Amino acid sequence: MIREVIVLEFQTENELVKQIDSHQCLAVISLLSILLMAAAAGILAVSLTAKKYVCAALCFAVLMALLAILIVITKHNKNEEKKSNHYPYEIDYPHEFDFEDIKQRLSHLSNNEDCRDFSNESAYFCVLNRNYRNRVLLVNMPDFDKSVFDSKKKRINKSINREFQISQWVSMEKAYKMMRTNIIVANEVNDSLYDLISNNAGTLLRRVEGIISFAIVGNCLIVPPLFGDADILEIGRYKKSIKLIMTILG
Repeated sequence: MIREVIVLEFQTENELVKQIDSHQCLAVISLLSILLMAAAAGILAVSLTAKKYVCAALCFAVLMALLAILIVITKHNKNEEKKSNHYPYEIDYPHEFDFEDIKQRLSHLSNNEDCRDFSNESAYFCVLNRNYRNRVLLVNMPDFDKSVFDSKKKRINKSINREFQISQWVSMEKAYKMMRTNIIVANEVNDSLYDLISNNAGTLLRRVEGIISFAIVGNCLIVPPLFGDADILEIGRYKKSIKLIMTILG
């Protein structure tokens, strides 16, 4: 049996910045178009009631133009999502990082009372109150294995939920202010890690409680791509999550 070889390709930090700017621009245009459509529809209804047909015709034309803009943006996002070149981003630092180093950095940024050392799992957990109430899980996996990683997360989250009495049922407003950030420290980017970190970040960021995973290999921070249809909330979570991991790394 011939094993399929995954080509490990990465995008640059500059490409990451350009992609975020592009997503933000399209998301803002979409939101403004929807708001203007709602206003135009309201004026159209009033104009028809008052038999002001010229004004109604203008409002209808505006509605069609805004609808066309939304259709173009939606089509662009769907076409982008179908592309196969959504590689993760690689950001280089002048020095290497290891598990103990990042653990100390996390500890300094947080209240030590909100941190737990899971030495038997080669993991460290902290709560960071920044733009979101961020539950950060740092895991040391020199040779990354997705199934082992998922098992570690499940055990640690169960332990944390029990100790901190974290309810699985919280208000929508509170949940939107919460994030889970996974940081994987590995010796190399193997196929399994590359596959995980290449997934669309938007899929888990659009959950009520957003989730994102980063990888750190030597002196490289690896950021998952964001592509397809992303709204302002998802883009904001994405940007702030990247800012958080960069703050941790210094």
